[in-house]
Amino acid sequence: AGLQCDGLVEATAKVTPILADGSVRSASGMIDVDASQLHFTMNHGMVEKAAKTPLRYTMEFVGSVSDLQIKKMNFKFQELAVDGTGVITLQPKMAVKMQIQSSQLNLASLDALVPMLKAYQLAGIASMDVKVEGPTDQLAINGDLSVKGGKAAYQALLKAPISYDVKASFTKNSLRLESLAVSGPGLDAGLKGEIENFSAPKFNFALNGKEIDMDKLLKTAAPAPEAGKPAAPVVPVKTENPMLPLAKNPTIANAAGTFTANIAKLVAKGAPITNVTAKVTLKNMELNLENASLKAFEGSVNAKFAADLKSPGLKFSTSG
Repeated sequence: AGLQCDGLVEATAKVTPILADGSVRSASGMIDVDASQLHFTMNHGMVEKAAKTPLRYTMEFVGSVSDLQIKKMNFKFQELAVDGTGVITLQPKMAVKMQIQSSQLNLASLDALVPMLKAYQLAGIASMDVKVEGPTDQLAINGDLSVKGGKAAYQALLKAPISYDVKASFTKNSLRLESLAVSGPGLDAGLKGEIENFSAPKFNFALNGKEIDMDKLLKTAAPAPEAGKPAAPVVPVKTENPMLPLAKNPTIANAAGTFTANIAKLVAKGAPITNVTAKVTLKNMELNLENASLKAFEGSVNAKFAADLKSPGLKFSTSG
């Protein structure tokens, strides 16, 4: 699962002293590292860079005893280009002020870097802006991320491609999903929400949709047995809690929050369900479905559900 690489890496550096009153007060220079001829693989080929894929880092700077001014910084990897400018303060206290912007990245180009993504047929344009500012021991990181014209087509699961657009912002310890709009055959929905504190996540998400038709969206039917052959035997369902390993992870165990859903029409196995509303809360690995309601077969259904996700046998109760 390690890193394997071979090829040539070329590096160039130039530094020009700047004199004042007969002594060196500062210096200007540049750094250029070109690894385009380098070939590497990671995790048994899960990530791979071909020998001719562009991979280069350049920086132009002016430095003194008190600070390092980054006049121009550029990192290029395949179709992704990241540019940055800023200042690194060295005295009296080390601090950073950087502005970083990415080019518009065609998600389809990721197939060459991560071969497993070919199965998802990703498309769309992604971009990101990041600001980094403050003392090195208290850095403030703020950024924006977007994907426009996104598409995915996982043929093993989806009957047809789905489209999506993403708009999000983030800090060092939070993520705000301003909008995730998805559409496709039998699908028209949107997700919004936020997560605070990644070490002990507190989340709040809301799913709103006009339609989610599982029959049009997913390949769910099991293949019929061949003539003359018996159907596959039914495998007994284990009663162990599949969530138990996750409950031992401190980050997941400390997660808490709310998820709400409001779907006008939901179809599964040919059965239409309308006016679906639900509220789910999680705290101390206890999952509670509150105020769930829907309309089906000319009637209304209300239900509640509670499950202890940290119990070995997955204890749960229902009412409604």
